[in-house]
Amino acid sequence: LSAAAGVATLELIRDTDACERASATAERLRRGFNEILEAERVPWAVYGAHSFFNFFTNPENRPLRPTTFHAASVPIDWFKSDKREGLLAKTRLGMLVHGIDLKGWRGGIVSAAHTDADVDWTLDAWRKTLRALKAEGDLV
Repeated sequence: LSAAAGVATLELIRDTDACERASATAERLRRGFNEILEAERVPWAVYGAHSFFNFFTNPENRPLRPTTFHAASVPIDWFKSDKREGLLAKTRLGMLVHGIDLKGWRGGIVSAAHTDADVDWTLDAWRKTLRALKAEGDLV
């Protein structure tokens, strides 16, 4: 049964545009996350490739613009110093409170099944979560 499910999944990946749809949805999410970060004046960034998104919480508070941030253009040390697990855990909890379960506290993954409504809901949860973190004093 498991092997048959695996074969059926691989056939869907081979025969449909599922990967392209998931990647396009993730790109829309990354762009929306970063637009909200910029609007809320939070110097973080969301980056990723394909159907993944990752959070960079900018622990050194470097000047950056979320909507133009490119992870490949900054030194790897920027990411090694990002050890804000507590803040990321609170971010994940905030998203859960608003109905969005991320894969973990460093980001998430999108599937071809996610809809435009799911993206809108996720972005709304992101804005509410950032505002709650600000109200708690976790974001300046």
